[in-house]
Amino acid sequence: MSIVRTALKEAAWVFVLSRLTILIVSYVSVALLPLIGQSAPVTCIHGIHNPCLFAWYHWDAMAYVTVAYQGYSFTPHVAFFPLWPLLIHFGGLLLGGYFPLSYYL
Repeated sequence: MSIVRTALKEAAWVFVLSRLTILIVSYVSVALLPLIGQSAPVTCIHGIHNPCLFAWYHWDAMAYVTVAYQGYSFTPHVAFFPLWPLLIHFGGLLLGGYFPLSYYL
């Protein structure tokens, strides 16, 4: 049983450290680089539409969240396996309908 507990602790540390690394990279990039159409960088304190949170919400992330929120509504999203959008959908429901945040978790 201690081997399983040790493995779970290691997995939890890897999960927490990976999310912390993603947040740090997001913060540094948003703080140092201006957004498109702006001349100065922005801060990461902007409420629910946080630029640090949405820094990773591009390309496939938007497609996965759309599939999680609306289902497979048209053909281009058929290429995605259904498990990941399903997990995002359930996470979004648990988070009160906020599906982009569910994608990050």
